[in-house]
Amino acid sequence: MLDVLAGLSVFAISLSMAGAGAAQPISVSRIEFSSDLKKISIVYDKGSGTLQRPVVPPVNYVASGRIYWVAPTGVDTNGGSATKPLKTISKGIALARPGDVVYVKAGTYTERITITKSGSAASPIIISAAPGDIGHVRIRLARTLVANNPGTAVVRFENGARHVWFNGFVIEGYRGWPESPSNDDYGANGVTWSGGAGLGTRLTNNVIFNNLHCGVKEMNHGGTSILIAGNVIFENGTDGLDHGIYAPANEISVDGNIVFYNSGWGVHSYPSPVRQTLTRNILFFNGSGGILLAGSETRVFHNLALASRKGILYFRGGSAFNKVLNNIFAFNTETDGGYDNGGGKFGNPHDNLDDFNCYSSPPDPRIKTGLHEVYGDPLFVDAARGDFRLQPASPCIDAGTRVGFPYSGAAPDPGVGEYVPAK
Repeated sequence: MLDVLAGLSVFAISLSMAGAGAAQPISVSRIEFSSDLKKISIVYDKGSGTLQRPVVPPVNYVASGRIYWVAPTGVDTNGGSATKPLKTISKGIALARPGDVVYVKAGTYTERITITKSGSAASPIIISAAPGDIGHVRIRLARTLVANNPGTAVVRFENGARHVWFNGFVIEGYRGWPESPSNDDYGANGVTWSGGAGLGTRLTNNVIFNNLHCGVKEMNHGGTSILIAGNVIFENGTDGLDHGIYAPANEISVDGNIVFYNSGWGVHSYPSPVRQTLTRNILFFNGSGGILLAGSETRVFHNLALASRKGILYFRGGSAFNKVLNNIFAFNTETDGGYDNGGGKFGNPHDNLDDFNCYSSPPDPRIKTGLHEVYGDPLFVDAARGDFRLQPASPCIDAGTRVGFPYSGAAPDPGVGEYVPAK
């Protein structure tokens, strides 16, 4: 059934390429959001195409403090006004205080971004591509910096940084560069949280690719309550330990991301996080699978996990008391729903609610599925062109249950969008 997705135009590469481990850099020549930000078009050396975004996080920020402007033509000794902008994003961050906004104009910025300061819940620090420039502000590291600091992340939240929003950037890693480490390094991510950073931080509307390890990773340093929403994360990693989103943090929210062609998992919820929310993500062609669920009390609602090795994997005894509802797990090569207890050595997943999902084929029989699952082809409108809406004959229409998102019809539709009949 994988031929349903085989022609997907941005990603028209054989499935065996996903997670194959070749540490090759990619060249992305064009990233373009539609004017309403609901679609993204990508052109890179392996293909091109357009995808509908499931979530568009708001970008209409209102500064309660100052606005600092950054532009390639700026000077860091300037005051940061619109007419006298700064030159580096780092200088804008250094000046920003709670309630301030740092707007970055289109261009390429060769610098490492380190965020150690904090805003507050009422007055966050906002660092964003300037209005109209989302997708046109690229951040990459200098080759000398990579050579002298192997394994560093491009963007780092550190030392307890809280309530900082990072929005609308293109974050390019250094996988395959001559200066890149010869083996995997767990800090070589697009975006990293470490040292307890995380509370109230938001990562939204970014495009993150070509990182040696993960696209996005909390380093299991006690970060919590992080929002990762509306990002496009692809072509990261070299082996099965490298993921699109590595999420060990408690109470993290992963919403509306498009995650594909990463070597490991699309979302790796591991080793034992609690009370996460994984919603409305589109995950496909990831080497290991869509979602690895190793923690507890997590809500997994309205995701698409397609065309990888596994759709979802309940991982060992720590995978407990989770609610997995209204998802579509389809066309995965090994299983749409997997179960792992380490050969009986690490405990069985238990007390998970798996119901109202659409599986293209039955999951592992050890998963205690509910009475409302749907089995069969979900009948996407045109999956080969990235259109994951449901056809009128789809068995998934009205097959879900209410979980808090708006819906039309008699009941919610599993997946990331509602079927609307033609008038």
